[in-house]
Formats: sequence, C-alpha cells, structure tokens
Amino acid sequence: SLVVTDDLSGKSVVVTSGPTREPIDPVRFVSNRSSGKMGDAIAKQAALRGANVTLIRGRGAEGEPPAEVKTFVVETAAEMSSAVKEHFTSCNLLVMTAAVSDWSITNPAKSKLKKHVGEPGIQWKQTEDILAWAGQNRTAQAVVGFALETSNHLEGAQKKLKEKNVDMIVLNDPTQSHSSFGGDSTKLTLVANDKAPVELPVCTKKEAANKLFDNISRFLQG
Repeated sequence: SLVVTDDLSGKSVVVTSGPTREPIDPVRFVSNRSSGKMGDAIAKQAALRGANVTLIRGRGAEGEPPAEVKTFVVETAAEMSSAVKEHFTSCNLLVMTAAVSDWSITNPAKSKLKKHVGEPGIQWKQTEDILAWAGQNRTAQAVVGFALETSNHLEGAQKKLKEKNVDMIVLNDPTQSHSSFGGDSTKLTLVANDKAPVELPVCTKKEAANKLFDNISRFLQG
C-alpha cells in the first residue's frame, strides 16, 4: 500500500491534465491522445497529502476527475492558459501534465466544412507556451513540467528545464510499450538542476504520482 504523508498540508497546488482541442469547424477539432490519467493521479495524490488542489482539465480526458479536488474543464490551449494564469498567483506549486496543443487554427469555419467544397484552407498559429510563461512570472512558486520526447530524451528535457526556468521536467517516452497514451502504467525520469536525473521504475500512474511528490517536496518553501 502507498504510504501517504501530509507534507502538502496548507499548500495550494494547481495541476493541469488531459488534452486540448483546437476547433477546425463546429464539429471537428485537432487534439491528441492524452488520457489525463497521469494528471488526475497527481491531483489526487496532492489532495491525499493535504494540499488544496485545483485541477485544470482538458475536455476529452478519460473518466471522471478525482472527487477530492476542485476541477475546471477547459477546451482550447487559450482557455487552459487563462485558467492557469487565474490560479497561478495564489498557488505554491504548479504541475503541468496537460498535453497542450502547440498550434491552433487561425480561421476555424463558422459552419461545418462540406466535402464537395474541396480541401479546407487551414492556417495555423503557435499557441502560447504556458510552462514558459509560468517560469518567467513565478515568484515563490515551484513549477514542474512534463515533456513528451520521442528522441534525444534526456537532452530535450534538460534543454526545456533551462529554457523554461522551471524546477523539474518529468520526462515521458511514449514510444515505450508501458508508457502508451491512455495506459495505466508509466516510466518517468525526473530531471532537475540540483541533482542527477532520477529514473523511476515502471509503475502505475498512481505509484508514479506518489514518487513524484517524494521528489518535489524539496522545491516547496516553508
């Protein structure tokens, strides 16, 4: 059984989870395979450790959010950004597990695109980098981001750590069979500036959330 401490008692934690959806027209959208299970497990674990938890959850995440946390459901990357900014100032810790779209569509159609009209002329624009924003605007908050890397894993995570000015990047390799999107188990590597990378064994997302908080607590002040 998992040993849970109350080391987050009195702390305010914001967690993002799940995918975002960028509309093409009123019925179609661009999204990704994120299930939200890892973020939900982290939010629940933070609550079990005594934190006051706000979960910002992308529509399309699987199942129900944990009952122990306050949940806000968002759809687009822009909505997720607004929600994070709203709750960031007053939190002690932000954990960004959501798979936020890097691109949105500048000209979503007002009505359903018809096949006979031909290929839609879709224009893309980059979405805001929410993790980088948090890294730039934090005062005393600890900030943890997740990175999905399919090549040069460690190098990519270490680059992200410095560029985004965060405390930790949690590296997830979706090419591993046990780390498939939507699965119940995962293999994570914790990358931080103050110590060598910590490779967690393959375990359930619930166990991974527990181990993650064992490693995050050193970044929380007071």
